Amino acid sequence: MQISCPCKKITINLSPADQKKFGPMFDLQMAISQLLSLHELDLVIPEGTGFLGALSLDGSIQLVEGMLPAALAAKRLGIKWI
Repeated sequence: MQISCPCKKITINLSPADQKKFGPMFDLQMAISQLLSLHELDLVIPEGTGFLGALSLDGSIQLVEGMLPAALAAKRLGIKWI
């Protein structure tokens, strides 16, 4: 898939700021959000959908450690699909 990315600054807020973020667990979600905002993905994501995985440099989605606890936490938060 070829993506056209305009030359502009993109800011992604990872709040709360005082909570440390580490590992690849945010890459996929940030990429999906950016592609949707640039209208590069033509799809509707149903409410209650979550994404778990790491985005590799070739664009494939990889498993990440802690997926089971993350899925259980998502269920507690009302996420219906992962």
